[in-house]
Amino acid sequence: MSKLDDHRTGQIKKNDAFFEELFRNNTEIMLLIDPESLKIEDCNISACEFYGKSHDKMITSKITHFNCLSEEQLKKEITRAKNKERKQFYFKQLRANGEICDVEVRTSPVALEGRNYLLSIVTDISGLQLDSDLLRQENTLLEKRVAERIDDLNELNNQLIVAKAELEREMVFINALFESIPGYLYVYDETGKLIKWNKKHEEMTGYSAEELAHMTLDQWFEGEDLIRVMAAVEAVYKTGYGEVDANLITKGGVVRQIKSTTIRHFILTGIAEKRSNKAYYKHLIRQIK
Repeated sequence: MSKLDDHRTGQIKKNDAFFEELFRNNTEIMLLIDPESLKIEDCNISACEFYGKSHDKMITSKITHFNCLSEEQLKKEITRAKNKERKQFYFKQLRANGEICDVEVRTSPVALEGRNYLLSIVTDISGLQLDSDLLRQENTLLEKRVAERIDDLNELNNQLIVAKAELEREMVFINALFESIPGYLYVYDETGKLIKWNKKHEEMTGYSAEELAHMTLDQWFEGEDLIRVMAAVEAVYKTGYGEVDANLITKGGVVRQIKSTTIRHFILTGIAEKRSNKAYYKHLIRQIK
């Protein structure tokens, strides 16, 4: 044998020793499996400690002795690993003490001394699996709370729909009442700006709805009448009651004598009618909220 051959032989032995050490004493759990018979051909110290069996017992066992899958199911997975269709698996495996563990198995085909094997690196993920179970429980609880909240919101939405319908019916009633009153009726704010009025008010003043929407009480009165009307408005917001007799000036310049009695949140008012040159008043009341 030449010196070159001796060198190559020595190098191979060194490599074999290196890989033997890497396999045998690795802290990772390693198994060398025959993909045809499912027999464990070799394993490292970490595998013996994890499964709770001696090396001699391990290498006389099949991987099916530890895996919770049936042999038929496990063979299908082994075939996928052998054909490189899949490299990562999750199994439940049985240890010698009867404990069932959740494991992750990373498997790769290897060729040794002319034979094909599967090198499997096993990782115990039982703790991680527990965390996943807890996470799933928390997610389930969260989903339940979200569903309950959605139910509450749907119920509230239904209540709002009912309340809206009732309010719309009430507004229809109020509007009908506004329009059915034989006298004029209107609502205004602290500045005297009109908020709501009936058709009779438009007819009496001669102003359209669009015009009235931009008007205030002081535009219908002048002189002493204006002073008395504004004083009555001020009294309403101080004492809750105001009453005034005044001459109302319409859009066409016609002067109409009116008597208006106002209560805060209530309107009590009337329209003058001429009968034999005398003024007669009709008084009406409606609570406005």
